[in-house]
Amino acid sequence: MRKVKRMTVAALAAIIGLASCATEEFVSGDANGSLNGGNAGKSDLKSVNLKIGSSSPSTRAEGNSMSNGAVTFNGGFLLFVSDENNITKVMEITTGLGVQNDTQVDISLLTQPDGADITDVPGHSKSAWVIGNLPGNISAPVTGESLTTLKGKLVGYASQHDITNVTLFGGSTIVPENQKLVARFELAPVVARIEIKKIESAIGSDITSFRVDGIFINNYYDEIQLDGYAPNVAVNHEQEGDFALNSLAYPTAENGYLFDYETGLGVGLGTTSDAGRSYKPSAGDAWAYNLLAPKTFATAASAPHIVIRLSGITTTSGVNYNDVWYLTISGLKVGLNKVDYLEPGKVYLIDNILFAQSNIQPDPEMKPIEVAVEVSLVDWQVKDTEVIFGQE
Repeated sequence: MRKVKRMTVAALAAIIGLASCATEEFVSGDANGSLNGGNAGKSDLKSVNLKIGSSSPSTRAEGNSMSNGAVTFNGGFLLFVSDENNITKVMEITTGLGVQNDTQVDISLLTQPDGADITDVPGHSKSAWVIGNLPGNISAPVTGESLTTLKGKLVGYASQHDITNVTLFGGSTIVPENQKLVARFELAPVVARIEIKKIESAIGSDITSFRVDGIFINNYYDEIQLDGYAPNVAVNHEQEGDFALNSLAYPTAENGYLFDYETGLGVGLGTTSDAGRSYKPSAGDAWAYNLLAPKTFATAASAPHIVIRLSGITTTSGVNYNDVWYLTISGLKVGLNKVDYLEPGKVYLIDNILFAQSNIQPDPEMKPIEVAVEVSLVDWQVKDTEVIFGQE
């Protein structure tokens, strides 16, 4: 079982913004005479002053969200791209090296008050992109590479389980605006996050005690492209044998990625309370899962399901619930709105999964059972960042 601690939202304050209200701004010279009569694509831009702001982030979460650490920028690349969609310049964004040359710039220099001057940016560069925390299967981008090819590279769910090292991607074209050239874009994680704080038999329910053997995320995307496109349908398991430790669907090596399972014989997952009516994580605040969150889909969008494996059920009615039963959460809501798909960079915080005897079934994913869980939607980070281009 993965241990989960409370998120420290200030950890990324001086690094990078991660939410839908985060912006990056690039400005170069003016958009008229000094840029060849206003043709931004043919500018004589040769020097760039790049600054990443250091204002403190905030969240809209009551009590914030829980995680095993804050999302951080552990290294990445700044890319300039031509109108033909080819990468014209690549700079590695390092952390802790404190150096700057034609191919590298340290994050500490980009966050200083005056930013960092970056020279020799090709004049035909038409857009700027930032990639952070590349997964191991994606090679570092190189000059001349097609941005389209780079965007199409696949990110697998197993590479995103560490909240401190999720992949970040964003970029936009540079356009004239108020006598400047500006590009605004989101730099966001490719994942969303589901967090579950408590599982409880509702007051008045016939169920007086139970044991949680495991929690499984089902109907999930196993890979998406770097640009957020899902080329495949969601993975959905329906056989009872799938929802067990070391099954083909949920191998032991991935315990804590898409599922949590208690390996101790006859011991529940977490800590019981309320005379056996509820379970919470035995350490930390929540069971948490980072899930790939596509922006566009090859087929209809699909939201994840949560399958909870239960055993040891006792009731006031004396009904004998032998063996294993399942609680399948196939619906999530934010306010009154059902969640059709997860949004990248959001945390879906479930305070409590309340269930009754009528909600449990002898098999997982039995239709048409649906328990709609009210979730609090929060951003990992909310921060405005300004980046300024300067002309030689």
